[in-house]
Order: sequence, then structure tokens, then C-alpha cells
Amino acid sequence: MQNGSAIVTGAASGIGLAITKSLLEKGYCVAMLDKDTETGQKVAGQIGNSAKLIFLACDVSNPREVEDVVQRATARLGHITVLVNNAGDLGPEGYLVSDDDSLAAVLAVNLLGPLYLSKRIISHMKEHGGGRIVNVSSITAIIGSPDYPSYAAAKAGLVGLTKSLARKYARNNIRVNCVCPGSVLDTRLLLRSRGSPILPEERIGLMKKIPIGRALNPSEVAELVIFLVSPGSSGLNGATIVLDGGEMLGL
Repeated sequence: MQNGSAIVTGAASGIGLAITKSLLEKGYCVAMLDKDTETGQKVAGQIGNSAKLIFLACDVSNPREVEDVVQRATARLGHITVLVNNAGDLGPEGYLVSDDDSLAAVLAVNLLGPLYLSKRIISHMKEHGGGRIVNVSSITAIIGSPDYPSYAAAKAGLVGLTKSLARKYARNNIRVNCVCPGSVLDTRLLLRSRGSPILPEERIGLMKKIPIGRALNPSEVAELVIFLVSPGSSGLNGATIVLDGGEMLGL
């Protein structure tokens, strides 16, 4: 069954790629956005066809690029009914000691990017009867991060943006919700947070902190996103849902 069209940011790998695949399986046409052009084009060629899936190179922190890709996506795919703001950037490690440009870049990708996309997509959705927006935040938005404070601050801001948009546009049939994943294995963010691939002993240590005994798979986050854009979640608006296997309980 065709459900309309979706835009997914940070879609070339990890959670974004899993969300893209799940949306395709549910009958959506999908515009994949990512600044990693080489990887994005490669995976788009592997998982879809030009009738249902397009890849658009985009740095979501650049409002001009965002405006351009939204125009191109709507021209190719028609009414965009779903926006998933998933793109994220940890930035350099350090408790507010990083250079100002790096800190600004982290805030731009994780918070301004979703704001830029939402601004343009909400205008489009209002003209076409509504839609659903899902913002992918992080448990660091709730518990903070001693190593990546700018990332945690931006993700906390994304929670606030979610609630604000949900209050403003619900009467326009636009629902906005937020997902806060815990550790998700085999994603670029988790690898970057440790500077290198996770060693076996590090993996064991991480698993001990999580009550279910493992980190999440990208597909599990994708399943929650699919629920949030489905009719079954029609009563959810402005919600912040933690999906971490109980990781916060073990910290």
C-alpha cells in the first residue's frame, strides 16, 4: 500500500539507512539525504529503484542546501507526508574546550538542521493536509554527556523543538514526536565516540551496563519510527520516547 513520500536525513548508513529500508517496505517513496555522497549513491543503488527512492546530497546545516533538496524531493516524489530528522554529528571530544567553529558545527547539524528541514516541510505539509515528523535525539539529551557536551546540548534542544512544533501544528494535522536511542551498535556515531572500532572487551563492558544485555540494532530504532508515522500512533504528539534497553538505569 502506498503511504506517500518521506525524507530521511543521515540516511546513508546506520539508523537512517535502516529507517529508509523500513519505509520502503511499508510502501513509501523515500528521499535519502546525506552529505556522504559516495556512500549514499552506492547504497541507494543497492536497495531501491529510481521510481521509489532517490538520493540527494545535502549538508543539513546549510539552509540553502536544505531548501534546494526539499524542492527537488517534492518535485520528484510529490507530497511529503513524513520527515525523519536523523542526521547527527558528535563533533570533537572535550568538555567545552573544542574550537568555536567545531562547537558551532555540532549545534548546526544536530539542532539547526532539523529546524531548517522542519520549517520548509511544515509549510509543505500544511498545504497538503498534514504529515508526521520524527526527530531522532539521544539519551544524552536527558542524562547529558561528560565527553560530548555540545552534542548532548543540541540533542536536548531537539527535544524542546519537538514539543514546540507539536503544540503549534497539531491542529494542522501534523504530529511531531521524538525518539531518544541509547547505544546503537555499528553506527558511525558510536564508532566515533570511541575513536576506533569497539574492542571485544569494550563491547562486554558496554553490555554489562545495559539491563537487556546488549545494545540496540538500527532496525529496532527504525521499527519505532515506523510506528510513530503510522495511524496506530495517532494519539502520540510531542512525545519523547526513550529506546535504550534500560541503559540509563545502569549508568
